[in-house]
Amino acid sequence: MSGGLEDGKVAWVGVGCQGVREEESAVAVETDLVEGRGSGQGGENMADEPETNPFPVPPPMPEAPPVMPYVPPVDPYVPPAVSAMDFEEPVGGLRAEERTMGMLCHLLAFSGYLIPFGHLIGPLVMWLVKKDESAFVDANGKESLNFQITLTIAGVVSGILCLVLIGFLLLPVVIVGGIVLTIIASIKANEGTVYRYPVCLRLIH
Repeated sequence: MSGGLEDGKVAWVGVGCQGVREEESAVAVETDLVEGRGSGQGGENMADEPETNPFPVPPPMPEAPPVMPYVPPVDPYVPPAVSAMDFEEPVGGLRAEERTMGMLCHLLAFSGYLIPFGHLIGPLVMWLVKKDESAFVDANGKESLNFQITLTIAGVVSGILCLVLIGFLLLPVVIVGGIVLTIIASIKANEGTVYRYPVCLRLIH
């Protein structure tokens, strides 16, 4: 009799415990569903999914670069002006090219010893090509042309005066004087000076 009671108590207690465990399992599952946790792979995906904003904020627009005012280019080199007061005075701010061209305006006169009228053609070509690019070359070219024209006239006159013998004295003076003064003018031009010939008919201004 006692054995039957004992077995009945154990069976009843087992059934009660099983009912309590089932009830606790149901409560746990309900709690997981409320808190967003689930069983298996689906529950993990729901928990790990990041929150998304249904109205995304657009990225800020880049700022426009500042507008710089236009500054026109400026030529750093300004050719120096050469006037009548600049003769025998060194001209400042000259480039080496200008001094070389000014010297050639005088040295090209020696081409007259190689080609006819070369003493006029050489300085004339150099002056016409470079006169608009540099006032220094323009002044030297005019001075050289005026001197060579003067020498030409003096040579013709000396040749005519050879008929009365005095031309034989004047002609060497004209030739030597022309060579010496042309060399001096070339050196002065290379130093940046516009040489003024002492004896010269200035027909080109």
